[in-house]
Amino acid sequence: MEDLALFDEFRAEAREHLARYSEGLVRLERQEGPAKGEELNRLFRALHSIKGGAAYLGLKGVEELSHAAESLLDKLRRGTLEVAPNLIDLLLQAGDCLGRMVENPEASESSEAGPIAARLASAASGTSSTATMIAEHTLPPIQPPDHGSAGALPADPERDRTIRISVEVADRLMTLASELVLVRNQALKKFEPRDSSERELVQRLNLVTSEIQRSVTETRMQPVGNLFQRFPRVARDIARQLGKSIDLAISGTEVELDKGVIEKLADPLTHLIRNACDHGIEYPADRLKAGKPATGAIRLEAHHEGSQIHVVVRDDGAGIDPARVARKALERGLISREESAGMTPSQLQELVLKPGFSTAEKVTDLSGRGVGLDVVQANLASIGGNLRIDSEPGRGTEFHLRLPLTLAIIPCLVVEAGGNRLCVPQRDLEELVLLDGASRQRVEVSHDRLVYRLRDQLVPVVRLGEWLGAAAPADGEPRFLAVVRAGSGRLGVVIDKVRNPEEIVVKPLHPALEAIGLFSGATVLGDGLVSLILDMDKLARRSGANPVPAVAVSETVANAARKLHLVFEDHAGGRFSAPLESIRKVVRFGPGQATLVGGRASLSHAEGISPMVGLAEVVPGLPRDEKPDSGYLLLPKGKFPRNAGFVVADIIDTVEEPRLRQAPPMKGPGVTGAAEIRVRSEQAGKLTLMLDPLALADAWEGAA
Repeated sequence: MEDLALFDEFRAEAREHLARYSEGLVRLERQEGPAKGEELNRLFRALHSIKGGAAYLGLKGVEELSHAAESLLDKLRRGTLEVAPNLIDLLLQAGDCLGRMVENPEASESSEAGPIAARLASAASGTSSTATMIAEHTLPPIQPPDHGSAGALPADPERDRTIRISVEVADRLMTLASELVLVRNQALKKFEPRDSSERELVQRLNLVTSEIQRSVTETRMQPVGNLFQRFPRVARDIARQLGKSIDLAISGTEVELDKGVIEKLADPLTHLIRNACDHGIEYPADRLKAGKPATGAIRLEAHHEGSQIHVVVRDDGAGIDPARVARKALERGLISREESAGMTPSQLQELVLKPGFSTAEKVTDLSGRGVGLDVVQANLASIGGNLRIDSEPGRGTEFHLRLPLTLAIIPCLVVEAGGNRLCVPQRDLEELVLLDGASRQRVEVSHDRLVYRLRDQLVPVVRLGEWLGAAAPADGEPRFLAVVRAGSGRLGVVIDKVRNPEEIVVKPLHPALEAIGLFSGATVLGDGLVSLILDMDKLARRSGANPVPAVAVSETVANAARKLHLVFEDHAGGRFSAPLESIRKVVRFGPGQATLVGGRASLSHAEGISPMVGLAEVVPGLPRDEKPDSGYLLLPKGKFPRNAGFVVADIIDTVEEPRLRQAPPMKGPGVTGAAEIRVRSEQAGKLTLMLDPLALADAWEGAA
């Protein structure tokens, strides 16, 4: 190969063509009429492009196999042969072989290519027993594309606007951007601006660093569709192997994730899809007896929420039977009879995450070896994600994966426990509770375990300082309870002090610290000192605490229907509340952090730059404030123009939605009512204006 760079270009393009080729073949079986003809045309063009590039580079084996598959596709698109599962299998085998051949120029002459090409030629000639003749005009007439020269690749209008860089260069850029974030944090801590010019310089440094970080992160972002496109083939192959009928639907392919996260996600998702096909979806006869369609449905979807990505694998199969799981767990010695008797159905279903667990009656190529969902959970934990299982016997199962956008730079809350400064990833943090007065009395002892009564739900409590070997502070000192996600449940962690949120760069742990089993990494804070990053799953396992599900089993329908509201004040002293579920992030800012961008005060944070919108701009009758020096920025969920947020002076508390609501003193879009709301630090309630942030965002967008 004289020009290896040219071959690398061909290989990158061939990978893209083969990925679309495999995905299109799986779709082809379910298509009819003009849609089938268009799909066959796309498949033909993909192979023709590969053949042309291979001929130009002298890859004879790739050229001949591509030509054989192309000839069979030509018969199918002309309507001479019928699209049949066995022909699809043969074309998929050809695609797999081509993929292996284009990866290595030394192995371009594959020994398996000849037999596959011979079978393709036999099928195209109509002599194969799997190829059946059909009427000439079943498919609409399709005009074949102009083949042109054998060595000409089709012009790509996108090529002039994109470049390819090596993974090593992208990784190096991310490392440098991460180090720049550390330097920025240290500079902001140590450098105190003395006048407006110095303050502007610091703001500019902060802004440029955030933009560099965001831009470099975007170079590593890839759509999850690149990963998802392999799974229709996986589901089809397993369905044919087991004699089942399965339809896999995919959505959210445009959602982007860091390349490193996608690589770590591939194996867990493959296992979950195989698990749904093998254990979840029933055989057609069993589904018909249960009143279901003969074809089982699996849905794979992804969506973005705040700084995290949610991936869901859902099937309409048999679900997870808690009794059967308990029986298998007892047989394998994973739990005792006493433990199983005290477990709820959801806790029994989560036993499928135990190492060595399997419900398969016999060992097959797909299941029964005891290497199961525990590996999925471990792989997700290694990238800061977690897995939640929701299943209803007879109705289906849902696996919910929560993942970070990127692995390199994450927002954390810096806390203190036992005299040690630690970082709690914000993706794990649900809420903070001040333990003083009445709230301290909610810490109880149940079955020799500390628990906290949080809105009629008992959350297990871990005193972090004790696990770090530090003496407990005096009882009179106020402390905080951090309610965090651990696995598929919630855990309360007692901490001594809350310092400040900070963007941190994750560094690997020393083996001696990793052996402790409480931390996921380390970082350098803004003052130059090292801090450890807490791993909530490891803390729950080490402490023996059993995190409770996010919704209590005994919770009444009335309580479940009442939402939590965030109570806050503006800079004029007005009291407001908004549904907590409508706010995706709260960003605190101090003097000098807000800067003017396009004539509007804006704030730079982990997710980019957010224009700052005062409540008076969208709620009529409120007094207008000058540019605030400090406060909080509320970023609502949903599509808010330019990632803008609402400026408030202080966060007061979270309370349950008031039962009684009255007409508000002023009317306007986004003002839903008023109520007397009493927070825990007050003896009497205070009139509070209730807001809908999403409606306020729409009103601001319409006025902007």
